[in-house]
Amino acid sequence: MTLERDIWNSPRTPFGPFGARGSHSLAWEREFSLLSPHQFRQQQQFTEDLIGRLGLAYELKGHEGCVNCISWNEEGTLLASGSDDCKVRVWNDRGKCQHVVATGHTGNIFG
Repeated sequence: MTLERDIWNSPRTPFGPFGARGSHSLAWEREFSLLSPHQFRQQQQFTEDLIGRLGLAYELKGHEGCVNCISWNEEGTLLASGSDDCKVRVWNDRGKCQHVVATGHTGNIFG
């Protein structure tokens, strides 16, 4: 029996097949059609209470324009940011720029 079938046939719980439902397991469930797109969006929403408890860890300085997109690597140790300055910067988890990518873009980077 494949992993897909094992998961598909496993009992569904509010916490999903892997226990606590983090973003990675929710994305995995969406990819294997265990969650509808609507269910996925509902699970990814943040409450006002959570947002109120967030704080600023680091202010990342380096882009010369608005930052339009960000993405963490799978381990959560590197953050890539794309900007109106047509560059992608890669930051470590302590807020230091590790690499600047001259993308060759002639317009803003949105994704």
